[in-house]
Amino acid sequence: MRVAAVTLGLVVLVGWARPAAAEKAYGASLPEPIRQVEKGRFHALQGWQRTEKWFRRVYGRSEGIVFRPLEATPEVEGWFIQNLRPGRTWDGIHLYRTEDTVHVFVLPADDGA
Repeated sequence: MRVAAVTLGLVVLVGWARPAAAEKAYGASLPEPIRQVEKGRFHALQGWQRTEKWFRRVYGRSEGIVFRPLEATPEVEGWFIQNLRPGRTWDGIHLYRTEDTVHVFVLPADDGA
C-alpha cells in the first residue's frame, strides 16, 4: 500500500514538472494557455516571463536549437528560436512582446529541410 502511494506521488510529481504543451504548430510545441490568431501565429496568455521561461525549459538545452535575440525597436523584446535539426518540420519561432501582448510566430520548414 505504501509503495503504491509513493509511486503515485512520483508519477504526479513528474507530470507536474514537465511543461504543458498540448498545442503544436508545424510540429513545434507551444505553451498553454495560448490563442491562435492566424495559421502559425499565436498570442501566449501567461505573460512574457512565464512564456519565455517555458520556451527556455522546453528548447533551451536541445541540440540543434539556437536562441538569438531579436534586433528590433526598444518597444519590442524578443527571441528568434532557430531549429537546425535535420528532418525538421519547423525552421524557427519568433517569440516577442509588444506592450502587454506576447506573440508567437512559428515558421514552417522549407521543403528542402
